[in-house]
Amino acid sequence: MAYAPSNDVSVAGRGERSRSKRICVTLNAATYRALQHRGADEGRSISNMASYLLERTLLDPPLSST
Repeated sequence: MAYAPSNDVSVAGRGERSRSKRICVTLNAATYRALQHRGADEGRSISNMASYLLERTLLDPPLSST
């Protein structure tokens, strides 16, 4: 039997419905510490901080190069 997550999560501010997906990544120690410190400053867990930064970076339109 295949695993299918049951929780639908809206992408904030985009009006789309999508399912959350889990991934596993390996970070160097400095990147991990940076996520840890920034997450603590913003009241986020490390995983939530990483998710937020990825979404913001990948879903926001790129800045104009001109």
